[in-house]
Amino acid sequence: MASGEGAGRGGRHAVTEAPSRRTIPFGDRQRRGAATRPDPVLSYSSTPATRVLLAALLTAALAQAAPPRVVRTDPAPDAVDLAAGTRELVVTFDQPMARAGWSVVGGGSHFPRDAGAMGWRDAGAMGWRDARTFVWPVQLRADQDYAVQLNHACCQGFTNVAGEPAVPFHLTFSTAQAPGARPTTRLNEQALTTLRTGLDDADAHRDLAGVDWDARFAAYTPALLASASPGGFARTARALLAAAPDAHRWLSVGATVYAPRTEPPAPNVVPARLPGLVGAWSDTNDVVSTGTLADGVAYLRVAAWDAGSRAAVPALRRLLAGAPHALVLDVRENSGGDEALAQALAGCFVGRDTVYAQATIREGAAWSGPFPRTLAPAPACTFPAARTAVLTGPAVASSAESFLLMLRAASATLVGAPSAGSSGRPVPHRLGNGVTAWLPSWIDAAPDGTPVEGHGVLPDHAVAFPDGTPDDPVLAAALAVLAP
Repeated sequence: MASGEGAGRGGRHAVTEAPSRRTIPFGDRQRRGAATRPDPVLSYSSTPATRVLLAALLTAALAQAAPPRVVRTDPAPDAVDLAAGTRELVVTFDQPMARAGWSVVGGGSHFPRDAGAMGWRDAGAMGWRDARTFVWPVQLRADQDYAVQLNHACCQGFTNVAGEPAVPFHLTFSTAQAPGARPTTRLNEQALTTLRTGLDDADAHRDLAGVDWDARFAAYTPALLASASPGGFARTARALLAAAPDAHRWLSVGATVYAPRTEPPAPNVVPARLPGLVGAWSDTNDVVSTGTLADGVAYLRVAAWDAGSRAAVPALRRLLAGAPHALVLDVRENSGGDEALAQALAGCFVGRDTVYAQATIREGAAWSGPFPRTLAPAPACTFPAARTAVLTGPAVASSAESFLLMLRAASATLVGAPSAGSSGRPVPHRLGNGVTAWLPSWIDAAPDGTPVEGHGVLPDHAVAFPDGTPDDPVLAAALAVLAP
């Protein structure tokens, strides 16, 4: 599977490999892509064998404008029961765009087939209708789930006229079952019972949104029983659960995830600007970066707790070899991952076992706990937390919020904005019809009992990040906090 890049129709082609950057919540671990593997990333090219969408990447100077955002799509996000056949996928942005290119990425059977390449209309129909509207003719199959990403870590072709890349947007939708498809009623009855039991007896967040679940199940039971495939059941169950959106509650069929849409807040950082603000910028990989700041302050960025973050501890050791006066640890892009990886880095800032959180667990229709959660020291990598500022904000979620609690327990200073307030440790409940429901199993909290879910972790120094700001006020505030 590959991604292509080109300069519009008839432009150059360069084939590369790239992992998916889509984050799927996985307990106070999170998975990237589906199941345990990364999604392949495709972009459209004129080569039928690769079927990749042309991603025209602009090279522009560091922009100062607010990054563009998707404001409307057709089909709408999470649309269901669409008719199979040919149609246009239409994307509308909130500001005029540079119409020289685009980046639409995805992978596997869930990536729509390009109808232009198959002779429907003209291949040139894929492109810009006007300065804010992008159009792509696609061919859709019955009873199929589709997912595309507009802009991606590998491809940043959607940019505004100032060259600022658009905020990535994940679009999912699905088509209706084929006419005459036969429902798997007996399996669906078992699955429905198991789903309701799991929600009532094991879902720690069941009552947080005040949903009348009896009414929800009554409304959706006929459609659930009439499902003719696991995907059809999962799509309907997703709609049922959407009354209480939760980043740690979703369904899956094999590697395909069905999650009610929870739009993540925009991070209080523009990543493309950081290399111009941090000296000696170096990308260890796509989630770990290092650099230097004024007055002997080192800088370490960790954008996710995935496999790439294993490089964070070695990167910190290299920074410490330069004997920095202080450290800025930037996790503003980090929406979670494997909490064990977060602990590996946080252990560098404590000298003894340190309680950083407590968890109350829901299982078998009963609660247990709270149980203390403890951070162990990492003797081979030590730095005083008192000389460390952690940059945080609204996109920081799940195990990344646990990392904030770890660093706060170590006496570091948190600078920025409140975190997302999303922690759940989901566990799987297999429904027996090919669908698995993942339900949150705990209420995580700070040592003083303040829940993370719905509250977030508050910064020690709150700093606003207005849209369109040309610099980075959170980074500047951290440097002021660390000034000798």
